[in-house]
Amino acid sequence: MKVEIREARPSDREHLVHCLDALHDRMVELDRWNRLHRTRDHGPLNLARLRREARKNQGFILVAEADGVPAGAAFAHLRTYSREQRTEERPTKMGFLSDLSVLPEWRGHGIGTQLLREVEIRFRRAGCDQLGLGVFVPNRDAQRLYRKVGFRAEGMLMVKRIGRPPARWPPAARGSEHRGRRRAKPVRPTSRS
Repeated sequence: MKVEIREARPSDREHLVHCLDALHDRMVELDRWNRLHRTRDHGPLNLARLRREARKNQGFILVAEADGVPAGAAFAHLRTYSREQRTEERPTKMGFLSDLSVLPEWRGHGIGTQLLREVEIRFRRAGCDQLGLGVFVPNRDAQRLYRKVGFRAEGMLMVKRIGRPPARWPPAARGSEHRGRRRAKPVRPTSRS
């Protein structure tokens, strides 16, 4: 199998949306508390956000093709530091991998590893001294991949359930109903995504 990693093109929009949806579907599948879901507009909205982030913070979006077929994507940018963060952390130039997705039918073929290598190469060329990412704790496959290529845990988000989740999202403030607004319907993960 021949894998090519390249910059995303405008014609890759459908593939990138599919990658973002497939990644989130995997997280929905692994979510032990059943708090995650995916709406129909998840992929397009997140792609727009990630493109803005890449433009604003010297980032890039990569597409992996396996034997000429789109198989995955990586979304990355330089991490920015607030004034407050600069009072707490030493100066560093960190590349940040916000999302890495390999479509289900291509997982286990080394495509994620190749995407990670290309992301690292690009950030090294940009003068970065660190590469960071976030990972959903129940996603053990992703953790294994990241450890294999040298990532180590630096922090962790811990959550404790202290009440019932709201019946609606976003939770409406008392007396302020969202009249006239249509909410997107959740989409159940499919074996294709």
